[in-house]
Amino acid sequence: MIDRADRPRARFPATLEPAVREALRERIAAIGPAAAYGSAACGADLLCLELVREMGGETHVVLPFPAADFRRESVEFAGGSWGVRLDAALAAASSVTVASDHYASGSAATYEYANLLLTGMGRLRAQALGSSLEALAVLDPGAAGAAGGAGSAASLWSGLGIARHEVDLARLRGDSAGTVSEAPVPPTLAAGLRHEMRSLLFADAVGYSRLTEDQIPRYVEKFLQPWRGSTARRSTASSTETAGDGLYLVFRNAPDAARYALELNELASVRDWASLGLPEEFDLRIALHAGPVYCGRDPVTEGALFTGPHTSRAARIEPITPPGQVYASAAFAAVAAASGADDLNLRYVGRLPLAKGAGQMALYHVERA
Repeated sequence: MIDRADRPRARFPATLEPAVREALRERIAAIGPAAAYGSAACGADLLCLELVREMGGETHVVLPFPAADFRRESVEFAGGSWGVRLDAALAAASSVTVASDHYASGSAATYEYANLLLTGMGRLRAQALGSSLEALAVLDPGAAGAAGGAGSAASLWSGLGIARHEVDLARLRGDSAGTVSEAPVPPTLAAGLRHEMRSLLFADAVGYSRLTEDQIPRYVEKFLQPWRGSTARRSTASSTETAGDGLYLVFRNAPDAARYALELNELASVRDWASLGLPEEFDLRIALHAGPVYCGRDPVTEGALFTGPHTSRAARIEPITPPGQVYASAAFAAVAAASGADDLNLRYVGRLPLAKGAGQMALYHVERA
């Protein structure tokens, strides 16, 4: 971003904008992108979006939280016409994705989430087109990068083996040594909570409501117990809960959640439920989502606590998932793609209405590759 007025050492001063624009113009012209995925903060983000549009490419904007909050946190402090340029970028974009419905004060996880989404969306689009994915960043090599910033995005891209192009701010400033700045310290949250990325799995036992009292013990023995024997010991789930017909698990990363979901689904699909005294049509519906959640210790149960708006999204997807299938939010698909899950096949289903009048969501069908 453009430097804030109180920044102690220069990184991207406003006076450097023309030089950065020209450096970006050269690199974008050399890449020749058909489409670009990025955020829209003042500085490098908006410059890239403007230049791609000028060259006839389509743009897709990913905001970490709603536009009004994003404008306040990441655009308007730079003054000038940056707010107007944000409006133009959003109006001209082929799509605008808002990663989280609310702004979380002081959270780096919201920005990390947006980086994962724009990277995964670009990766999925390149796969669909049979094209290549390349990354472009404006970096200050001598500055310590904050979590969720340009440096962490560049590290993510390198880990995925994505071809990377850079504009060196230190060189444009004429300061070959660069500037050294400390990454901001995240604020301490109430109740010892942490705001971190997690992947969420919600599964429902189809046919549970038709069980008799005498069949419930069989459900526990023949349906729940095999899950533990076949999967739980190898699972990387950090939390597992069951309640009635539901199974809820929390994972640190999306590929592990998807692989666990597929194993559960395969286990359910091969069993002869009638021979075990359960309804013949017994099956599973499994839904996946990923996003930043608050993590800590539950003051009531003293067990692990995972809470926040993202924790309910998988539960909204599950009721509309066909029995025997694994569906995921588009956000989960993007995070999985940005996590290098090449053993998964993520196939777009469409925008479908969610349960309980929770609006519509773009969904993907998850299978083994």
